[in-house]
Amino acid sequence: MKALVKTLKSNEFQSAPQLQAFLSFVVHAALDKRMEQIKGYTIAVEALGRSPDFNPVTDPIVRVEAARLRRRLDRYYAGTGVNDQVRIYIPKGSYAPVFNWACEKDLARSRPAKPLRLPVSDPEPEQSPQQDSQGSSAFETSRSGPAILETAADATARSHREETSALPASDAGPDDLGQRIPLVPAAFIGVTCFLAGYLAALI
Repeated sequence: MKALVKTLKSNEFQSAPQLQAFLSFVVHAALDKRMEQIKGYTIAVEALGRSPDFNPVTDPIVRVEAARLRRRLDRYYAGTGVNDQVRIYIPKGSYAPVFNWACEKDLARSRPAKPLRLPVSDPEPEQSPQQDSQGSSAFETSRSGPAILETAADATARSHREETSALPASDAGPDDLGQRIPLVPAAFIGVTCFLAGYLAALI
């Protein structure tokens, strides 16, 4: 009975008084075990207000309202009555109501689906040890380039000082100095070009 009251008070049935009367009549007759009254003539006269001379053969009002009632019940159980456990059906070919317990599958299908979780974007792949070591080696090489050039220049200058200081005072005449001094810039330039080419190949 509670299922009937809830159905009749729902938004789906508030605007359909004839369907309310039809459903209420057949449900009460079924619960009271007055199944002989659930037929076209009785429904038309007792529920739909037709006159006693109603002829169900010539007037299809009961069949039309029964089809509307089935559609309205489907709409109700898809809307307001989505979680109702006891459901009322009017099978086709009959006006007698059937009461069914909603199976768990129907209730689960009527529940809203869980919200989807968007996948978190994958973090950037970490650099492999091999790539890191290669990058570090290149960086260290490029950073130590000026130090190598500076060391080579110092070594060349030191060699020049040692050669100059090694000359005897009597022998270190203008001619000898003139022959030794031009060799130093040439050696410095050669070392510089070699190191520059080496660094360019590494980079």
